[in-house]
Amino acid sequence: MIRRTVGISHVDDIEFIASEDERIAAQINSLIIGKYLILNANQLSINDLGYHIKSIATADNHNAFAKKSAI
Repeated sequence: MIRRTVGISHVDDIEFIASEDERIAAQINSLIIGKYLILNANQLSINDLGYHIKSIATADNHNAFAKKSAI
């Protein structure tokens, strides 16, 4: 997920989102999920993954990321 977000070969489903804000939010969510998968690979259950993805989908990650990046 991380490679397809920041690498040369992007995911069309994200790349062609018309709204720049929505596209950035989708990219941030992809990076957050990718990081979670890497850091929790050894103890990850499908229930944990489902819960984490739902929590990311309902969070305002774009604004949170922008605030952290501005620091």
